[in-house]
Amino acid sequence: MQSAEISEKLLKAVWLDSRTREHPRTTTDGRPVSILDPGSPNEDGGPDFRNARIRIGGTLYHGDVELHCDATSWYGHGHERDGHYNSTILHVVLAADPAALPARTRSGRTIPLLVINPREALDPHEPFLHPAPSLLPCRNRHHVVADAIKFEWLERLARQRLELKVRMFEERLKELIEEGRRGINEPRQSYPGNPDDIPVPVEEYSWADFANRGVWDQLLYEGVLEALGYSKNRAPFLALAQAVRLSFLRRFDLRDSVTILALLFGTAGLLPSSRTVANLESRLYLRGLRRRWKELRSLYTGPLLQPGDWLFFRLRPSNFPTARLASACFLIPGLFGEESFRRILTAIKEGRTSQKEILALLHSCLCAEPDRYWKHHYYFGPATPHALSGIGSSRRNDVIANVIIPIVLLYARVFHDHGIRDRAIDLLSHLRPLQRNAITGTIERELFVGARLSSALRQQGAIRLFRNYCTQGKCTECEIGRKAGM
Repeated sequence: MQSAEISEKLLKAVWLDSRTREHPRTTTDGRPVSILDPGSPNEDGGPDFRNARIRIGGTLYHGDVELHCDATSWYGHGHERDGHYNSTILHVVLAADPAALPARTRSGRTIPLLVINPREALDPHEPFLHPAPSLLPCRNRHHVVADAIKFEWLERLARQRLELKVRMFEERLKELIEEGRRGINEPRQSYPGNPDDIPVPVEEYSWADFANRGVWDQLLYEGVLEALGYSKNRAPFLALAQAVRLSFLRRFDLRDSVTILALLFGTAGLLPSSRTVANLESRLYLRGLRRRWKELRSLYTGPLLQPGDWLFFRLRPSNFPTARLASACFLIPGLFGEESFRRILTAIKEGRTSQKEILALLHSCLCAEPDRYWKHHYYFGPATPHALSGIGSSRRNDVIANVIIPIVLLYARVFHDHGIRDRAIDLLSHLRPLQRNAITGTIERELFVGARLSSALRQQGAIRLFRNYCTQGKCTECEIGRKAGM
């Protein structure tokens, strides 16, 4: 069996298989290896397994493991330049050229290499080579439950999931109010004595606290930027939004794209030296942004992010954080320049506005027209021949479902506006299905025999069903599971 025939997916299965740990193994430099814990699979950028425990020689290491079919892939994938691989303790491969350079981290450390013999590691008759079974316990009995009951259950779960989002935004809203009371950068007051003896303060909020337009705009700004980070860069996007406050950006002309780009890219640590960029167009564009960032740097006193905070690996170029951040910069003037949140609330509250018209308004607020450079670039490098359109329709729908509607529901709760609440929930049921993912695809395939979930509301319910019931073995607490006799 040739190593090229074995996908990295199967190599991961081999690494997790207990027989791999039973064989006595040594690194290529002759040190014995004992795999105490293979670690947890990592679905984001960085090494394939996190938090492994491996004894190499006489030393116990706790860190990450990277797997490749061939040892040369370490340098082929550029891991030696990526700080996310600095904690790698073992490089596991199926084949290695004895003359190949040893893998090194960005910090300069050499990583031990372990070669697994394909013949002893893989048996084509073993079960881990075959597709994994279905994840839904009721997959063979769901047909006894009417689709109407399933859909009703999904919509109930969707409302529960929506409630959790509203509560999360509520906690952040209160944090913003508290930060405004004491000053954003002012530390919390410390008290002498045993902290356990200090009673937990009960914060009280007035109507004036919640009526502050600034905290709602900041809440929306943070939610939108976090959503543009997709699954892999949500945390640094949120950190950036909390570092460069909307109130700070409003000190400048939001339509001045060079200033907004310079502030956000500079703070994000995503303005590389122009000397590292070979493409002439990108080098000139980057020089302009770096020059403007240098002019603005003294005005910004908040924290800075680092290039290593952002993940590029295993992302489509259109989802690179540089491309998403550029889209955010061009989105800000339209969404926050003319009280768009107030216009959104007004449109939802007015009964004469149809749901279709409201959704059209929301999409228009989330449209971002990039400049000539970002229409043809994913990062500061060569241009792409395809024209880029900023934030796509599916991503706008995602922001509407997971950010705008929950914040509008929170507003309705705070100000006891039942009309806005009812119309916002109804809006989610009219929102077209979001982009299909692994979870919603599994629910469609195994509960509805391939039929598509017809609304974003039902998709939200499917996600909660899968995460809170199907994968937790709570069939007897699930409406579908009970009726299916589970």
